[in-house]
Amino acid sequence: MAKFKKREKHTYEQQRVENDAVHQTGHNQSLYAYLAVFAFAFLLYSNTLNHDVALDDDVITKANRYVQQGLEGIPSIFSKGFYHGFNNVNEGSYRPLVLLNMAIEKEYWDNDPHVGHIFNVLFYALSCILVLAFLKALFKGQGSYNGYNITICCPSNSYRGSCKCKES
Repeated sequence: MAKFKKREKHTYEQQRVENDAVHQTGHNQSLYAYLAVFAFAFLLYSNTLNHDVALDDDVITKANRYVQQGLEGIPSIFSKGFYHGFNNVNEGSYRPLVLLNMAIEKEYWDNDPHVGHIFNVLFYALSCILVLAFLKALFKGQGSYNGYNITICCPSNSYRGSCKCKES
C-alpha cells in the first residue's frame, strides 16, 4: 500500500510540474503577443512623431486659455465645456481628458507638438493592448491575432494622424 500512495504522490507532483511549465509557456506567449501588438501599433503611427500641429489644433492648445494656464487651468477644464476656453461658449461638448493632456503638455513641455504626438502614439498603443486583453478574455485566448492586427491598421484613424500639418 505504501508504494501505491508514494507512486500517486509522485504522479501528482510530476503533473503539477508539467502544468506549471505549460502555464509558464502560455504566460510567455501572452506577454510576447502584447509586446508584439504594442510594437506594431507604435510603429504604425510613429510616422506622426515629426509632424507639427494640425490646422484646428490651435483651438484646443494655443488659443485655449485654460490649457495655456497649464496645471492652474485644470479646475476650469473639468467644470466647463470643451471649447469654453476658446470661445466662452459652453456648447455641451465635454472632453476634459483631452484638455487635461494638453494642459500637462503645456506645463512641462510648452506646447511642443512632438511631445503631444509621442503621447498620442503611446496612448494608441496602450489602448490596443487593452482591446487585446478584452478580446482574449472574451474569447478565452482562442484564435489568431491576425484579425486584430488588421484592425489596428484600419485607415479610419491613420489619415488624421498622418495628414499634412501647418508650419508654426
